[in-house]
Amino acid sequence: MWYRYSQGDIDWQPEYQSPENWRYLFNEYYNLMRLGNQRSPEEQQIFEKIKNELDEIDKKQLEHQERDTLYNNLAEELIKSGKPEQVPSRYFLNYHRTGSISGNPYSQYTDDPEGLNWLNPDKFNIHIKDIERNKLNFELKAEKQLKTKYRGHYDENGFWEYERDENNQLVPLSEEEVLRKPEPYEITLALFHNGKIVGFAADEFGASGVYLQKPYQGMGLGTLLLHEFLKITGRLQRGNKMGQMTSWGSYATKNLHKQIVEEALQEGKNVPEKVLNEYLDLKEKYVV
Repeated sequence: MWYRYSQGDIDWQPEYQSPENWRYLFNEYYNLMRLGNQRSPEEQQIFEKIKNELDEIDKKQLEHQERDTLYNNLAEELIKSGKPEQVPSRYFLNYHRTGSISGNPYSQYTDDPEGLNWLNPDKFNIHIKDIERNKLNFELKAEKQLKTKYRGHYDENGFWEYERDENNQLVPLSEEEVLRKPEPYEITLALFHNGKIVGFAADEFGASGVYLQKPYQGMGLGTLLLHEFLKITGRLQRGNKMGQMTSWGSYATKNLHKQIVEEALQEGKNVPEKVLNEYLDLKEKYVV
């Protein structure tokens, strides 16, 4: 499918980088400043010249930070309105990554030679799609169940307080009430290979957790799991933040952005030229 991007797109700014000699200038400025009134006329001229250069760098950095704040806000609006393909990858990652976290606690999921069958393969009874990677065949399946939610309200101090019955038990919402919630279903995806679960994606206290056995990493399967999970749960369309990320999670999110852009191009959606220029292979494939 051929696609022509529209003119007049948002002129997203490049990331500002301080000049390479910034540290040298700063050290020279600091050494001259320490001389105080003992500076010679020649040293005073050099001091003032360096000060002006550093002031100009500070000014540009401040201007960039101010514009960057505006662009981050704009990116948030676009992502929340279901248009992540219109946002450069840097702002996409800035929005979704709420913090960094070590991947060590999750090694139990990725290192276990027995796979992830403790998840109970029989529960995954919804076929999503078949996948082929590196001449290996995989099946993506889902488990879907209505979330258990409980009645409650915010107290006068703004804290959430659950409602309890006469036996001090939490009072569950009815099925109709749960269905009116923005994310009523608990959905978990599992990636199968030869009948064994080798990867899964699930809600993790509001964040999006993706785990993949080490022998199957490096094939794009983790990014695929993340993409499918976000779409099926509606988190991508609503712009739900993904949460804290490991280094692998940040890498997968960058790859996810490219997948989103390619899917948008296939569907004929508008993708700004600034975003297209990040992925020249996609631009060559889809843009005329």
